[in-house]
Amino acid sequence: MEILIKALQLILSLSILVFVHELGHYLTARMFGIRVEKFYLFFDAGGFSFFKFRIGETEFGLGWVPFGGYCKISGMIDESMDTEAMKKPAAEWEFRSKPAWQRLIVMVGGVAMNVVTACAIYIGMSWQWGESYIDNGDLRWGYAYNELAEEIGFRDGDRVVSFDGVAVEGNFAKIYSDMVIGGVRRVEVLGEGLEAEGAAGYVLNGDDGRLPNGDDGVPGDDMQDGVPQYDDALQGTPRDDAAGDDMPDSVPREIAIPVERTAEMLDSPDFMTPRVPFVVLQVAPGSSAEAAGMAAGDSLTTLNGEPAQFFDQYRDALTAAAGKNVRIGLVRDSAGVKVGRTLDIAVSPEGTLGVGVGVKTVENFFPIHTRRYGFGEGIAEGFRRTGAEIAGYWQQLKMIFSPKTKAYKQVGSIIAIGNFFPGEWNWYIFWRVTGFLSIILAVMNLLPIPALDGGHVVFTLWEVVTRRKPSDKFLERAQMVGMLILLAILVLAFWNDIYRFFIK
Repeated sequence: MEILIKALQLILSLSILVFVHELGHYLTARMFGIRVEKFYLFFDAGGFSFFKFRIGETEFGLGWVPFGGYCKISGMIDESMDTEAMKKPAAEWEFRSKPAWQRLIVMVGGVAMNVVTACAIYIGMSWQWGESYIDNGDLRWGYAYNELAEEIGFRDGDRVVSFDGVAVEGNFAKIYSDMVIGGVRRVEVLGEGLEAEGAAGYVLNGDDGRLPNGDDGVPGDDMQDGVPQYDDALQGTPRDDAAGDDMPDSVPREIAIPVERTAEMLDSPDFMTPRVPFVVLQVAPGSSAEAAGMAAGDSLTTLNGEPAQFFDQYRDALTAAAGKNVRIGLVRDSAGVKVGRTLDIAVSPEGTLGVGVGVKTVENFFPIHTRRYGFGEGIAEGFRRTGAEIAGYWQQLKMIFSPKTKAYKQVGSIIAIGNFFPGEWNWYIFWRVTGFLSIILAVMNLLPIPALDGGHVVFTLWEVVTRRKPSDKFLERAQMVGMLILLAILVLAFWNDIYRFFIK
């Protein structure tokens, strides 16, 4: 069912975008009196279509191949390669008979419609949903990093401060893409020095496992979101600031991002994730976790006697302990009193703490900022976001064509695009992805490849500048070369997806 829902969202999204793209060509062609022979959503391969009808000189229809579509303009050399029609004398209503400036407008009509569509989508999203996000500055425990990030120099708990000397602010979800796609070369972080050396702010306190101590010696009275706060991990002095900005163990350092690892970073969605404490959200009745005594609200503090308060600290450790027993220290709020306990729990073969343990997520620990847009503000935000998305995707294309980054390895086919959508229907995500795909379609079609709109634009501009029109024979051969280039890109994209999803 998940695959079906993704497929339906993909087909609907592409149908909308292809329709408006071809509509741009149709409207501009008709504006200059150019005949449009066929306008189809989906391809009518073999001449078969679900339905078709004629209005004036144009046949409209719905093909049976559910991807793409086309607008066949009379007197234009396109993917149909209708060379026979080009051998006849040019009629006044044909594309090739019109002035260069009119043909140029027809060629960019599709791209323009995709940009307008993306802008309309972003304006509508601003009005309907506004913008909700968790601010990077609120992530007081920093980020958890994967193996690739650690090889580059990041450490769990590092908080991102700046990119190339520019302060990092706003939505944490955009930080990683801004870093990779923006070509950032230097990242300044604040790291927790003592914690990196293995001390996480706990002292032994009896047989109940490791418990936090406050200044007054009462276990566990300095808690925040179920997590102890400390200045000195060895002495148990409570922290002055949960974020640690004023702490001696907050160590600033600079990390160099190697350009040759760009492709790996693009293929590493878990490169950095917000670090959160391991606080149990729910425990399924009858599960082994419940049998061991775990309950909702428990804050895990130690693993086999070692300090471990964050979820990422358990992820790899439990995988390594799959099928074995582990000793978990935790803190529980019992009628307003923090009580420490130690549990022996069997780790499942999958490396989890029994069955049915739900863990609190990022949204449970940090404030969610929401910005609402009025009528005028929503329009301005839509234009701003459209420009930002175009600039961002252009940066991605530059990376793909730069051998040093090896970003070409991340070119994806329809399989990768389908995975942009979630396994359940979500209109917010659907329109967000559709808006981005509209930008992709616009930018890609402007590439100077003969089979694309951009190729036709280049030839038309050449004609305007030199006052010499390329011959039909030249345009036919250029179209064939362009189609071979697109076929090569398609093969690369499918191979990348096959390797990524089925081999790697």
